[in-house]
Amino acid sequence: MAKQEVRKAVNVMPEELYEVSVSEAPKFVAFKVEADLDWAKTLAGAKITFGSQGAELQSGEMLLRRPDKEWSQYLCLAPASQGDPKLVVAGLAHPVFQLCKPSKKLQNAEKWAEQTGEALQIIQEAEDALKKGRRAEEAQQRQVRRGRLGLPELREALGNVGWDLTAEMEPVYEQDAWNGAGKAPKRKKAQKRGVELQGTFKIQVVQATATQCTPVGFWSLGDLQMEDLQDVTFRRYETRKLGHQAFELLGKAKSCELRLFGKEELGESRLLLGAFSGSKLLLSAAEVYRIEVEPKEAAPKAEEEATLSIYRQKRKAAIESFGTAKKMRFFTQVNERLERQCEVANLENYLGEVSQRLEEQLKTQKSHEAKDQETKRHILPRFQDADEPINIYAEGLADIASDANIAAHPKLLNDSIQAFLKKPPVSLSKLAGPEGLEICETHTAMQVLHARSKQGKLAPEKDLPLFVKKLGVLNLLVNIFKKVKNPRENRFNRVSEPQFCKLLRLDRSKLSQQLHRYLFDPIPHVKVRKSNPRKLLCTVIIWALHLTPELWMDVTGELEHELGLQGMVNTAFEYVGCRVDAKKENGGYKRVILKHAPRFNSKVHDLQKREPKSKAKK
Repeated sequence: MAKQEVRKAVNVMPEELYEVSVSEAPKFVAFKVEADLDWAKTLAGAKITFGSQGAELQSGEMLLRRPDKEWSQYLCLAPASQGDPKLVVAGLAHPVFQLCKPSKKLQNAEKWAEQTGEALQIIQEAEDALKKGRRAEEAQQRQVRRGRLGLPELREALGNVGWDLTAEMEPVYEQDAWNGAGKAPKRKKAQKRGVELQGTFKIQVVQATATQCTPVGFWSLGDLQMEDLQDVTFRRYETRKLGHQAFELLGKAKSCELRLFGKEELGESRLLLGAFSGSKLLLSAAEVYRIEVEPKEAAPKAEEEATLSIYRQKRKAAIESFGTAKKMRFFTQVNERLERQCEVANLENYLGEVSQRLEEQLKTQKSHEAKDQETKRHILPRFQDADEPINIYAEGLADIASDANIAAHPKLLNDSIQAFLKKPPVSLSKLAGPEGLEICETHTAMQVLHARSKQGKLAPEKDLPLFVKKLGVLNLLVNIFKKVKNPRENRFNRVSEPQFCKLLRLDRSKLSQQLHRYLFDPIPHVKVRKSNPRKLLCTVIIWALHLTPELWMDVTGELEHELGLQGMVNTAFEYVGCRVDAKKENGGYKRVILKHAPRFNSKVHDLQKREPKSKAKK
């Protein structure tokens, strides 16, 4: 971005105004007029009279008023020489008048305002007369309390805290120090500033051209004199951009800081600057720049231990004289806390140790994928990435229940299922409803047989008894899962291997030991093991899928209710590596197919990560 060209503005004032500004002790006055008023045509040649009580404009077209309260000061800025870019303070413009069109409503308003002011003055004088007799009594009581408590006068107290002791505070100090004897001191009222030049002046309108300037600066709520503004200058810059100007206030006033805000928009009014030149009043339009007064802050006085102790002693004496026992106890507690010396630990000595621990934690920190994989290794049977889905959990199935242990357990053989599978041809109509549930014992086993029938291999070609026993293991796993999920069956939360067999009515064998060791997590230093519902559910799903030739089965409403998967079918089966397809036949169901090894699901992880925040909002 190209740097914008900035150059100093050349200040040239109309010759008549410039001669007055550079003369010795120039005098200025300011007027506010409405923006849409043609003041130059209206005031040209008119006469204005200034007296001790105010001013009067000898023109019927305009009415001259002076505001009751002056909230701002105006000063005239003029170049030290024609063409000089720097402007200096030529003088203060006071007082400020308002020029407005005369009207009957305005005259009535002024009349009512004058009557209201007189009435308020009468009321104020009456209140002052009532309070006059009480002032001496209040002053005497104040002196008695001050002597009893040992409190200083207001002048001394403000001096101790670094208060700026200005001349305006003198009447307040006199009132505070009065003991009620003699006449009460009167507060000096601020004298209203009037026009220093009195007489009748003819108004001469001075029109500034486009290359000339008559700037005026003002500030709010201030009272400065010319002696305070000797070193203050003003500089204006012009840029290449049309109508854009920059301003700068240089130097400092003696008693305060001045801050420049830039050009001020007066809204519906505009400001006129009048300069006295002999018997003429040179009147011209003026630019206005806002300046704010920032009083200098006195440096805080350093607190000394002696000052603090004296303050506490005086406060204690005041509480003992006028306070209660409760306030005294509170003061004692606060005083003990202030006198207590606290030592802060030096944390720099521990910086090296903290940094070392932080580095160790960063080294051992695991990614979300690694943490998810570690969790799956604990919950799921052993798995591996394989080209064929049948090889994914090949080793893990033996960890759940090996074929040798299954074959050695005689009570797993279900005669009704074996007899049903031996009948040729097999009718699947019997595997539905209560009759099918009576044969298969669980909906999970029933859906396994339905899936095998749809895949064309309802009964295995060889070793039918081993397959029937594996269905028995599936039913056993489903029953264990249902008991663990049932809040009333709290006996399965922590069980030993004998208790496990007793609750399930199993004979103790290698199979019971293997199931108890795999399905229940160990507890350190205890023989019992605790249940893991998530691990049990995944075991049921994987075992059921591997009882089908093509590793897929259908999840109906009955199966979903049996495993407690309402609304969680996709999440549960995708967790073990299945693909879930929605089917619309027979009222709708879902077909789950084992396709790949378990993977990290970033969408589920992000959802679980955001879940606590959403709950907190609720």
